[in-house]
Amino acid sequence: MENNLEKRKENRIIYFDHLRVLATFAVVVLHVASVNWYSSDVNGTDWQMFNFYDSIVRWGVPIFLMISGALFLRRDIAISRIYKKYVLRIGVAFIAWSFIYYLLSFGIPSPKNIAEQFLGLFKDGKTQRIVSIIGGQYHLWFLPMIVGIYLCLPIIKKIVEDKRIVKYFLILSFIFGFLIPQVVNLTNDFATDNIKAVVNAINDEIGLMDMRMVLGYAFYFILGYYLSVTDFNKKTRAIIYALGLFGFAFTIIADSAVSIKAQTPTATYYGNFCVNILFEAVAVFTLYKNLSFKNERFNRLIKVMSKWSFGAYLVHVLFIDKLNTVFAINTLSLPVPSYIAVIIISLTVFVLSFLVSAILNCIPVIREYIV
Repeated sequence: MENNLEKRKENRIIYFDHLRVLATFAVVVLHVASVNWYSSDVNGTDWQMFNFYDSIVRWGVPIFLMISGALFLRRDIAISRIYKKYVLRIGVAFIAWSFIYYLLSFGIPSPKNIAEQFLGLFKDGKTQRIVSIIGGQYHLWFLPMIVGIYLCLPIIKKIVEDKRIVKYFLILSFIFGFLIPQVVNLTNDFATDNIKAVVNAINDEIGLMDMRMVLGYAFYFILGYYLSVTDFNKKTRAIIYALGLFGFAFTIIADSAVSIKAQTPTATYYGNFCVNILFEAVAVFTLYKNLSFKNERFNRLIKVMSKWSFGAYLVHVLFIDKLNTVFAINTLSLPVPSYIAVIIISLTVFVLSFLVSAILNCIPVIREYIV
């Protein structure tokens, strides 16, 4: 009995590691595919390929949050430790990487260039530069968001102490954070004007309820914990996988249909709070939880890569940007079809990002606060 318990604990760690590395690759694919997503003709094959890739990897960020929830909510963490270890680390990483991306926007930085740009921030009329740094690179939004989750950890922990409250929270959050907004979006995109008017009027009244307490990314945090401690039978898992496949298909078809209708790229059903994306994330999480990872050598590699995944996430946009702006390498410039170019560039960026992260993780201070 004790050996089985230890095996289950080890298996949980293994599938979290596998999921974290896979989610990192998913985010890389998403950002590679999006480089020419905005500029391509929605009626063309290239845009449809970019839409396909974007649609099937949108679960990446939700999975990151679900893994964090599954890990953090299993243990008690003192409020002082939350601030001293987790909030401080993420805050420092955000400031550091925002400044790094700011410097790299001027080209390859030299010591002189770094000093000039840093001192230039404090001169009159440089407010816009400071604003640019605070805004950060587009993928860095994840860091302030996760800090918000960490600040609420003691409250979230109280929710998961009672399984009934967990279910109640998830149900309310699903209804008001996912289902109702999705119904409104579908109505506005595909229904008649009369139905639109009625649904939007109802939605306005629902908005007065101000259900912000059950809205936001805490949903995925708690959901990850719930899924990690709940065992589903084969029938339930089959339903989850079916909904996941539906989510993938819906994302591809719905965004394509809406974009063609508007004749401009539209990301209405790409959002992390879309029901279809939720279905994708739950299916992927459940699938990996129930897989058997028996190759010990590969598991050891994945565990190491998992430790490097945060740094890889932070640095990967740099490689995507520089490959495009410096070497003119993007999903439309390679002498191969776009659907192959996405994979080639994604794998290249993925490998380079993990290599850089591995190097940075060898430096003590940087390992503790930057990656």
